[in-house]
Amino acid sequence: MATGALDTNGVWQYGEDDVEPTFSDLLNLLASSTSDAIAAHYASLAARLSLLESNTGWVSLSAALATGTGGAALFTASSGFAITKVGNRVTMRGRVDPVSGSNWGAVDSVVTVIPAGGIPAQFRPPQSQAFQAPSNTAATTFRVGFVNDGSLSVRCSTANYTGSCWFNCVDMPVND
Repeated sequence: MATGALDTNGVWQYGEDDVEPTFSDLLNLLASSTSDAIAAHYASLAARLSLLESNTGWVSLSAALATGTGGAALFTASSGFAITKVGNRVTMRGRVDPVSGSNWGAVDSVVTVIPAGGIPAQFRPPQSQAFQAPSNTAATTFRVGFVNDGSLSVRCSTANYTGSCWFNCVDMPVND
């Protein structure tokens, strides 16, 4: 190679006609090219690392619960019904119950627990996701839809079930 140049990785490859007046200048050329290569990638690495380290803390979802006619409550939630985002992972916790005298409806009927827009945008998945959530009894399970419009829907496997739907440790990826 006649003249030195940066390779595809941004590291200086020396040529036969590279002129450096002193040995220290030659060594500094190597250090400089390596430093340039590191600096070129540092910004993207720093941005990715800050995503991994970001943490929103727990945000309550109780106020977002669906309401009926005249704003009447359809559900009650444990005081810990909340969501958090650490990096690009979202976790929900807590439980939701139908109000006293109510139930989850017919088998597999879709019940909207949180209407569209109720879950803040930074916690929403890029595509709707479904997961299974436990109940108070082994005979009953819930299928939960975490929708990218900010809503949360539930389907119960037992007709007219009045127990809790638990959201402990539900962990989902989201895009930023």
